[in-house]
Amino acid sequence: IDAPVDFQKSSSAQIDAPVDFQKLSNDHEKELLRLREQDPEYKDKYAPLYSREWIAVNDAENDAKCDETAIAFSLLQFNILADGLSGVYSGGNADLKNFDKAPPASLRFEYRGFRILEQIVTVDPDVITLEEVDTFDFLTHYLAPKGYKGLQKTKPYSPTLKIGKKAGKNLAPDGVAIFYKHDKFLMVQECDTESTPVAMLLRLRFKSADAKNKEILVGCTHLKSTKTHQGEEIRLQQLQRLLPKWKAIQNKLGGATELFIGCDFNSPPKDTQGFPPMAYQSVVRPQQFVDEYVAKQQSPSNEQKDGNCSDGGDKEEATKTIAVPKEYEPGYGLNLSSAYSDGLGGEEPPFTTYKSRGTVIAHTIDYIFYEKEKWTVAQLLSLPTDEEIDKSTCIPAW
Repeated sequence: IDAPVDFQKSSSAQIDAPVDFQKLSNDHEKELLRLREQDPEYKDKYAPLYSREWIAVNDAENDAKCDETAIAFSLLQFNILADGLSGVYSGGNADLKNFDKAPPASLRFEYRGFRILEQIVTVDPDVITLEEVDTFDFLTHYLAPKGYKGLQKTKPYSPTLKIGKKAGKNLAPDGVAIFYKHDKFLMVQECDTESTPVAMLLRLRFKSADAKNKEILVGCTHLKSTKTHQGEEIRLQQLQRLLPKWKAIQNKLGGATELFIGCDFNSPPKDTQGFPPMAYQSVVRPQQFVDEYVAKQQSPSNEQKDGNCSDGGDKEEATKTIAVPKEYEPGYGLNLSSAYSDGLGGEEPPFTTYKSRGTVIAHTIDYIFYEKEKWTVAQLLSLPTDEEIDKSTCIPAW
């Protein structure tokens, strides 16, 4: 189970890969140096990463949980933007979602892929949860020398396949992936792979003697992207299919194997998109979710609006009711908290994505969930501020 990935035997050999990395070194720093100093396309445009720092979380209650023997690890959550969804293969098709401010050359994976690696290696996390991964072999080729092993689960109906077909390319499907440092963890089991939503769950065991064979569960998922009432309803359905199953797996392990989830929810913590933030609240604010939505829908006097009407206008969209799955129990039976919300005094960061698609879209849709009763957040990686973002390009860019 815990064998290293042999990228040369991957089925991706038949894929039109964006980077022929087997003709390059397996040293990402060497390739970054080439881009910075030698490549005529990129050397004059290469920009430094946004400055980010580890911020200590000062919390007396949390500090009381920790002592010198406490187990610690770091987790990085990262939607890396699939190569097939970057707009490189759109051919200017206005029907496809493109990043209209991003310099076109900055979107090419021959450049962007190494910048993604640069960000990951700079942070040096013990565990990495990734979404929109359609370049798994590339990532493995460069992360393996850094001590990582990983697995991927692809979407059976990935939109990259349709985009590739229109572009005359055999693009790889995107999906989720989890990488972990194999000197820190032993992968005991791949517990669950879910197609809808695309998800995976790994059972990892700490290798250090001090950890006394302590195990954790690390999950990764990517929910429906549609930013409408209908999309939020689908996300609730996806969570109802997924999280109770992960809870059941946890119960079978005796309940002492805590769950961590890195995810792109595609759903904000507040109403910033014209629909209520039900997916987020259903996980980390279950009582509020029950009070605001479940109780009202169970009330005999509640009149359900037509949930099948078209998206024909803001007024019509605003009248829709999002159905809560009948099987829902508070928090899906889990007791999850948001690491960033806890570390930032109860508020999520202002944004985890900052892109331009006709208009600038800056909001929080990515999260790291954990069990607060058993673990504590010691540090958070800072995010760029609004003032630091280059508004002429947004993200992604140079």
